[in-house]
Amino acid sequence: MKKLILLLVLFLSLFFYSCGDGEEVSYGDSGDTVDTADSSDTSDTADSSDTADSSDTSNTADSSDTADTADTADTADTADTADTADTADTADTADTADTSAEEGICDDGLIELSVAVANESDGVVTITPEGAASTEGTNVCYTLDSTVNISAVANAGFKFWGWDGRDSALVSGTAPDFTVKMSPTKGDLNKVMLEGEFLPEGTEPPAEGECPEGVVRLNVTWTPNEGGNIVASPQGTADSNGDLICYAKDSNVTLTATASAGYAWSGAWEGRDKSLVSGTYPTFTVVMSPTKGDGKEAKLEATFVAE
Repeated sequence: MKKLILLLVLFLSLFFYSCGDGEEVSYGDSGDTVDTADSSDTSDTADSSDTADSSDTSNTADSSDTADTADTADTADTADTADTADTADTADTADTADTSAEEGICDDGLIELSVAVANESDGVVTITPEGAASTEGTNVCYTLDSTVNISAVANAGFKFWGWDGRDSALVSGTAPDFTVKMSPTKGDLNKVMLEGEFLPEGTEPPAEGECPEGVVRLNVTWTPNEGGNIVASPQGTADSNGDLICYAKDSNVTLTATASAGYAWSGAWEGRDKSLVSGTYPTFTVVMSPTKGDGKEAKLEATFVAE
């Protein structure tokens, strides 16, 4: 028993000797504190790392969200831009349509009958039946394809010469009784235009003048005669009747229209070559480059309306 106790004491002595050298701190509370501090540091570092990772992840998510928002805004802006473009296109189309349409003085589906008679005091022109009222208050609007009667009775010593004008082909009959079919095929198709004339018996209307080869004749007429005047400048050279209305092909001629007291400009040119005219009342320009007919004459018609 004594031997066993001695061996135990010896073992313990050797054990304490081998772990000694004054490093008692390994087993003290301070050592525990230091170890705990090291562990805490490690934990803190880990926590800091985790926090950083978490922060990075959060920031990344926020950036992604921001990008998504920006993308959505861009998409919305693009859509708005497209809508704006569509609206602009629609407006342009509407403007193009308004520019190309020629507005008449009669309601849709009705045709205006325009009758101009030179020397009208030398006879009486009667139109039956009376048409529907136009926007100008005149009863000159008729149903498309309807038939209208025109009576042209000359005073004593005079005769009615006949009908001319853009739509004279629509007239049938002999003086004094005529009919006109309201089926225009020329111009703006909103109007039938006729021109007539009373002359003293025994006289003939002058033959239409001609210009030299390669020169274009300017033929401008207006109704009624007393409604106003139209002057061309510069003055042309003489045609075969002595009228100074012959101009070089492709040249420009200025037309100045002046309405008489009680009359106003109708607002538009008519006639076969009205597309050659530009400008606004009272000054217009006509390019002497006719492409219709024989190409030797620019034919224009104007109207003055009673106020």
